[in-house]
Amino acid sequence: MTIAVSACLLGEKIRFDGGHKLDHFITDELRAFADFIPFCPEHLAFGTPRPSVRLVNNAGEVRVQSNKTGEDLTDALIRTSRYELSKLESQPLCGVIFKSKSPSCGMKSAKLYLENGMCEGKEDGVFARMCRERYPLLPMEEEGRLQDMWLRENFVMQVFAYDAFEQFKAACTGIGDLVEFHTACKFMLQSKNEMLYRQLGNVVANREGEPFQTLLGRYEHLFKTAIA
Repeated sequence: MTIAVSACLLGEKIRFDGGHKLDHFITDELRAFADFIPFCPEHLAFGTPRPSVRLVNNAGEVRVQSNKTGEDLTDALIRTSRYELSKLESQPLCGVIFKSKSPSCGMKSAKLYLENGMCEGKEDGVFARMCRERYPLLPMEEEGRLQDMWLRENFVMQVFAYDAFEQFKAACTGIGDLVEFHTACKFMLQSKNEMLYRQLGNVVANREGEPFQTLLGRYEHLFKTAIA
């Protein structure tokens, strides 16, 4: 199982101040079950240490500005975010863990400022937004939210279920395999979303006699939606 993780959460000293944000749940517990791919578009764009940056609402467009000088750094961060995303696209990802509140990696937790310096609200970081657009059904969380035990358990369930489906899809040879997989996941799917569980059952029944690959594609979309 492969999970992409903000590099600072793995103990890499690449924060803007040269520090890290080592997360022991990730490195001590989750590492036993997963391989990690580190990422940090800010480090690639600006080096370490570096001046801190923030998100600014500029006439309705979210821009990245230096806190110290006000310089617009949006293009540089977009370039390195695209590069990091291109690295992930070649990997068999089952999930992503972002650093919370980061202007590059926060998930609806990065502060968004007005040009007068007032905080307007919270927004996705630049890289997090790209990832969510590219992988709308991939399990994603922030390390801060994973301190909540219910959210942690839910995320762990998601990545294991996602990985199980990917392994099943790689080895699946026909409708019999799909019936067996669906039966094995019955209680997990019911606990997550009863309505989608029933829709998945209708897909498996294949009353319309659809070609198997079409059927599998429909099942995959509903399954990954159900575990979200």
